[in-house]
Amino acid sequence: MADPLCTFGVAGMQHHELHALVKAGLPAAVDALSVGVMEANQVELRREPDNRFDPNAVEVFGVLAKAPDGIEPHLIKFGYVPRQVALWLAKLLDSGTQVIPRVEYADLLHGSLHISITRKD
Repeated sequence: MADPLCTFGVAGMQHHELHALVKAGLPAAVDALSVGVMEANQVELRREPDNRFDPNAVEVFGVLAKAPDGIEPHLIKFGYVPRQVALWLAKLLDSGTQVIPRVEYADLLHGSLHISITRKD
């Protein structure tokens, strides 16, 4: 595999669905998510050019694996690519360049997720 273009910690995780799951007392769902993301690397980056705070915003989503409490697989928003990384990543994505996000570290119960980005050949 090619060397990563960058590695970053996902920003704003405390403001999105993952945090709500933890606060609602669904650690089993978060544990299942950690395992699912780490094994399957099911992470998706989406541009959000209409973001009122940052026109270069890039959202980070992941697939929630089915948890013992019955939550079905679905896409949840983790947070955002940090602003300083999004500044150049947005331009790369807008140019049509495909990138592959990969989970490098996940402790979702405590709100920590680190992702590396490589260019798709």
